[in-house]
Amino acid sequence: MTDTPTVYVVDDDPTVLRALKRLLGVEGFRVATFASAAEFLAQPALDGPMCLMLDLRMPGLTGFDLLQQLDAAGRDIPVILMTGHGNDSVLENAVARNVVTLLAKPFESEDLVDAIREGLARDRLRRQRDLSAR
Repeated sequence: MTDTPTVYVVDDDPTVLRALKRLLGVEGFRVATFASAAEFLAQPALDGPMCLMLDLRMPGLTGFDLLQQLDAAGRDIPVILMTGHGNDSVLENAVARNVVTLLAKPFESEDLVDAIREGLARDRLRRQRDLSAR
């Protein structure tokens, strides 16, 4: 188990992945990027404090498809949703999933960093509760 937090970024746009990896690295975050939801799901079980940044519209498994699979597997990861195509139903689904926030592309880097810090704080609390329950 590691205590170093990781921000996982899933987006099908390689330009977005590179930009976010660079930005978040400068902010001091450890970042792992994935070009698809399937690629993210194929990795070994995640350990340590984490936050997931997830694009909603991707070919194959969408962001909401990935959220459903994570929920079904009991993987409670704080999620920041990113979309260039937000509407009321997207917002309703995000609220129902209790995501950290929904960011409309393009978004301000300060809003993103604040959301990641909140997501990592939520995950630390969840991990502490899990350890206390043992």
